Amino acid sequence: MEMTRGLLIKLKKSNRLFEMCDCGHYGGVSPNSVHGDRFEHGHGACSDCDCKQFTWIYFCDETGDELK
Repeated sequence: MEMTRGLLIKLKKSNRLFEMCDCGHYGGVSPNSVHGDRFEHGHGACSDCDCKQFTWIYFCDETGDELK
């Protein structure tokens, strides 16, 4: 389990934390982020669509499934 931003999240088998943008692509601290760097690492424009800035919607696993 990992404590992030006041949330207790149960990680899955990979034991890695990913962040999902409202555009449906990975960003933020995700190891496979497709968002460029703007204010912080992985929080700029998306390289896979015309999303201009990473907008966090949830933490997820490597397949994009929301972690609860």
